[in-house]
Amino acid sequence: LAVGKPLEVELTRSDGTAGVEAAPWSRTFGDRPMGAPLLYRDSSGLVAFGDNQGNAAARLAIQPGDRVRVRAARP
Repeated sequence: LAVGKPLEVELTRSDGTAGVEAAPWSRTFGDRPMGAPLLYRDSSGLVAFGDNQGNAAARLAIQPGDRVRVRAARP
């Protein structure tokens, strides 16, 4: 993926609530402003979602077992 590619993270929580978060593909946390969401490749080579210097899981009330899907951003 190209750095800056617009992506969306679709969340479905265990309580049935859902939401969509815009997060571009980033090489490092430094590619994004403080507090901004991003998708990146972690040290294990997996796709990861987070906030630069923040806690995306707490901000979005995501719990282990919640469903997360990444997709290209819709125009």
